[in-house]
Amino acid sequence: MPSITAANIQIDLEGLQMVFVDENSEKCTVGVLSDTPQGHPFKISVEKQDANGKLSPFAELNGADIKNELTLNVSNTSKTGITRRKMEMAIDRLAGETDQNKDSFRWVVDFERELYKKPVSFKKKGFLSFLTVNNGELLARKLSTNQLKTKKGPKGRFKLFGKVATRTGIDVVLDRPESQAVFKNGEDTIFIADNTSTFTILIERVCDPQPGGSDADAFNTAFDEELDENERIFFSSTPLNARKGPKINILTTPDASCLPGTGGSLTG
Repeated sequence: MPSITAANIQIDLEGLQMVFVDENSEKCTVGVLSDTPQGHPFKISVEKQDANGKLSPFAELNGADIKNELTLNVSNTSKTGITRRKMEMAIDRLAGETDQNKDSFRWVVDFERELYKKPVSFKKKGFLSFLTVNNGELLARKLSTNQLKTKKGPKGRFKLFGKVATRTGIDVVLDRPESQAVFKNGEDTIFIADNTSTFTILIERVCDPQPGGSDADAFNTAFDEELDENERIFFSSTPLNARKGPKINILTTPDASCLPGTGGSLTG
């Protein structure tokens, strides 16, 4: 996990997931993609920080342990709803990040605004589980070390899209003595946090680096409407640096093509 910020609860989302924000920015829903390539285990890890500032494992959920609906319900804070960090700040995907914009939520690929350039909707049955959060700031937590490539239709030619967020996050601040956050897996309470607490939640739907990879093509299985194959966006990525093995060097990927996304609506 990255180092703790001022947030009392730091949520990290890595791999094939979608972040949906409702029209009034009152809540966001994270959908964990159901139909993914082999080798993308679904795992949730929770850590708690002690009085000395050390993080220790608190809970771990795997596969069938994870319910269809998870919630983080925040109450009694000075601010409510969902915000997005540094959306007013420009980014350049081909040039890469700067110290000033590296945590901007703009690095998270927007399927409507950047890829399809029109409204798109996703079906609920295209996702394994949903986490609903009613308070927090969305941001980019980690950017790809390689670059995403996209093409329109199976016969299109790949074009360089650039650097993307491979881990996004939600920071939740409990800024009043009476502030509280309750994290539930279905009806089971995992933790209750107050303004003296610090927890991290890591939700993973990601693979280890490996040769080849077009992991983000899996998002095409979750669209609600029938998109003509020639309209669909397909993904690849530039190679990562070679990983040295005992006998051979393997060019490892994805990274950029195993991304969390945003934009669009959730139906059904």
